[in-house]
Amino acid sequence: MGKTDAVVIIATVGKPTLPRAVDSILAQSHRDVTALVVIDGPEFRDAASRLLEPYRSEPRVQLLPLPQNTGANGFVCHRIYGAVPLLVNQSYVLYCDDDNWYEPSHVETCVKACDTMGWEWCFALRNIYDGGAFVCRDECESVGLWPVWYNSSLYHVDTNCYCLRRHVAVGLSSVWHRSRIVDGKVQPCADTQVCGVLRKTRRPFGLVSQFSVNYELGSTALTPKPAFFLQGNARFLEQHSGRLPWEPSGTLVTAS
Repeated sequence: MGKTDAVVIIATVGKPTLPRAVDSILAQSHRDVTALVVIDGPEFRDAASRLLEPYRSEPRVQLLPLPQNTGANGFVCHRIYGAVPLLVNQSYVLYCDDDNWYEPSHVETCVKACDTMGWEWCFALRNIYDGGAFVCRDECESVGLWPVWYNSSLYHVDTNCYCLRRHVAVGLSSVWHRSRIVDGKVQPCADTQVCGVLRKTRRPFGLVSQFSVNYELGSTALTPKPAFFLQGNARFLEQHSGRLPWEPSGTLVTAS
């Protein structure tokens, strides 16, 4: 058994949902976890600071305000997620956007899976919400051991679902540095690129088949709509002969 301390990096622009993300980290059954809240530029510092005022005396909530905004021009939070692992000391690195949140078992189950299985990284599955209302489970896109439902050669894991050993997270710095808009054209998400690099270069890894990440739609204009997942779930199930490949739920699935 190795060290199991963990940090969850939260990139924020002061969205009102930020306390929900922070509270979900403080509620984790894995107690050796820190929420490192990174404020993406001085223009968001006042709003974020007001939201974080109730946590001033909480040592597990740490604040890192940036002197410049890094998320403009299609970079969103990804430059933060690439850079900040270089600045932390915890053994495991996770990410949580400020409009998303975790189930209480998320960090413990992911860290324990990597520690006991000897994985370099793992990922959990996610629930989809729209306007705070549950839509469905994502059983078709952020399923990185299998291709996404709409492209048989593309593998994706959502940013919020990753759990990485720190040396793995450090090695991804340049991969995260990717805008979604290049020459006016929409590019694949940085987390999709990260998934491709990890699958090729960082083995062993695996899936913790629990739906312990809660993902809110609508963070950007490019975020899929609920119908994308409802249609995709039905199609993915057809592609796998009517049975989800990670069943039964809660099992650990090692990449082949």
